[in-house]
Amino acid sequence: MTTYTTTLSEAQVLDYFHAASRDAVDRLAVLQRLSIVVLVRPPEWNKAAIRRLNPWDVMEAPTSCFACLTGTRRLYWHHVIAVDHGGSATRGNLVAICYRCHRAIHPWLPLRADRDEARLPFTAIGALVQNYANDVLEHGWQRPVERAAARDEARKARSA
Repeated sequence: MTTYTTTLSEAQVLDYFHAASRDAVDRLAVLQRLSIVVLVRPPEWNKAAIRRLNPWDVMEAPTSCFACLTGTRRLYWHHVIAVDHGGSATRGNLVAICYRCHRAIHPWLPLRADRDEARLPFTAIGALVQNYANDVLEHGWQRPVERAAARDEARKARSA
């Protein structure tokens, strides 16, 4: 993927984003365009610390996808400027989008069936994602894999 490094500040890029999204343009297209923007950050900038921040501490639970405006699908936090590209976890750099729109921005995400995207309370999803992220940071990949196996067994037991 080609990236574009800019000397603009994060605030300037986000001002453009929010102005463009207010003008009723295709919000998904704007998010896709901004997915290639890379900010210049100082060497001491720590993306691992940014990833540990919990968006649910600063954001209210959204009711619909920012891009397609549907309110019937599960929602995920998306960084307008990716953390790997210098984005932060501030309110202005986060939007809630459904998995379909998230996959349109990040095509490497796996396909999911519509039945797996039924709406769940946003805060419950947030807690699951935060627990997963904390486990990965603290224990590597082994613990989340064990948790996923236990969750799959519980689902099988409930459906039987």
